[in-house]
Amino acid sequence: MKRCPFCDELIRDKAIKCKHCGSALEGPAGRPPGATLAGPTLPAEGDVLDVEATAVGQRSFHLQRVLAERAGWIRCVAFSPSGKRLASGAKQRVGVWHVASGRRVLTLRGHTDRVYTVGFSPDGKRLISAGQDRTARVWDLATGDCVVELTGHLDIVYGAAFSPNGGRVVTASGEGSLRLWEAAGGEFLREFRAHEDAVLALAFGPKGGRLFSAGSDGLAVVWDAASGTRVRELRGHRGSVLSLAVAPGGDRLATGGFDGTVRIWNVGSGVCEHVLTAHSREVWALAYSPCGRWVASGGRDGLVRIWHARAGQCVQDLPGHGLAVRTAAFSPAGGMLASAGRDGKVRLWAEGGSGE
Repeated sequence: MKRCPFCDELIRDKAIKCKHCGSALEGPAGRPPGATLAGPTLPAEGDVLDVEATAVGQRSFHLQRVLAERAGWIRCVAFSPSGKRLASGAKQRVGVWHVASGRRVLTLRGHTDRVYTVGFSPDGKRLISAGQDRTARVWDLATGDCVVELTGHLDIVYGAAFSPNGGRVVTASGEGSLRLWEAAGGEFLREFRAHEDAVLALAFGPKGGRLFSAGSDGLAVVWDAASGTRVRELRGHRGSVLSLAVAPGGDRLATGGFDGTVRIWNVGSGVCEHVLTAHSREVWALAYSPCGRWVASGGRDGLVRIWHARAGQCVQDLPGHGLAVRTAAFSPAGGMLASAGRDGKVRLWAEGGSGE
């Protein structure tokens, strides 16, 4: 085994493409043959653009606090439903932070390898995490105990999420499958053969009737969560689809790719409404704001960018990480954005500005 020079994940010695980030391991800069990335036209660091201000409005995020994990890469962050707590995953542990004070209030230990995903239950009492040890774990946040361990995947579990009613959990793995489980006892319910290669991101729709997945086969897929049938395939990215985010209304989906672009899709029609030349490198992080107006993207180029989702325009560039940004999340009330990545730090950005 060897490590991918782009994402630092383990791959086979003879691999010519990384299944984790989609990087081709041969050719200039690891890019697939013939692939080129258009450089985005973006504001200077920290600037805010007035893009058709009367229609688009302005938003300005400023750095409020930095949480230092000191455990290498942070691959995932998530806010609690109240917005008072934040979870982060790094190496073999999950940290739970008090947002207002910046204090770590809980450390969850049990995974034996890197943690790739975290998410709170809708009532905020439980948390799910999953990762490279091929398991997903449900934690009781009152006690810090692991109350359910989900096993059966044959590869890294990249994604895990509670359904909107909290009754079920879905997991996604490197073997290309999605699995549906009962959240309370961990009973296995159904497996979807989702992608031809690794499933790198997943999310429930806001009402729970739809599932969304993205993979290294270059597809994003819309699923009927009840039956496990494909509703629609979304094609357009060149190379792996690394990240996704669902709009609060469930009618739009943002996807981020190895090709450095963010695409905004109409879920009902399958039409790609915007192609955002977002980053000069892979787009690993995406988040929709609760109001649905803003999309945050983060990439291997170390930048976080705020976009007006409807207009398809970049309205702010957030500097600071320097190294790859792997994850981003808006607080439920929309007043704060968390971003994190290879520098081992969670940056909390507070929102201010005017205009709707």
